[in-house]
Amino acid sequence: MKKLLISTFAAAVMLLFGGVNEVNADPLTYEVVGDTVTIKDCKETASGALAIPLTYDGKPVTRIGNMAFKNCGSLTSVIIGNNVTSIGNWAFEGCHSLTNVTIPDSVTRIGSVAFQGCSSLKSITFEGNAPSSLGTDVFKYLPIGATITVPVGATGFGETFGGLPVIIQGELEINTFSKSASPF
Repeated sequence: MKKLLISTFAAAVMLLFGGVNEVNADPLTYEVVGDTVTIKDCKETASGALAIPLTYDGKPVTRIGNMAFKNCGSLTSVIIGNNVTSIGNWAFEGCHSLTNVTIPDSVTRIGSVAFQGCSSLKSITFEGNAPSSLGTDVFKYLPIGATITVPVGATGFGETFGGLPVIIQGELEINTFSKSASPF
């Protein structure tokens, strides 16, 4: 009964965020080890926006496994839950409809080629500091114009990160001069 309620709640949350084609079932496959949960797979029929849940069966979802979303071509956006600390190798490789991803501050590791070949992915938003571990070719073969957006004060990012330009999110401060102080 508890699993049915959690699955129903997860499906309702996903429908609220743009939905998936799964009405009465969670499109994700989980692996529970001790007190942690890893997302191992996603049904290729999943589409639209997907929110990675914070918990499954009362335990925190802390990892997105290797190849978990590989070739899920109908996902358009993914919001990763705040308990996730690790995104595996090839996790989202080849996902052709994914246009934006939000990565929380909790993520400390992104595996190699995690988002490689996502040909529509133009917007990657980090909600905090850069992950301390970044694999090779994480953002390889993304479309021209793809950018990473980070909050003001985030550390670990340069002008580029993983080969993509970094935009600092925040207000533009305009310095003005009085007429008497103007150097012109």
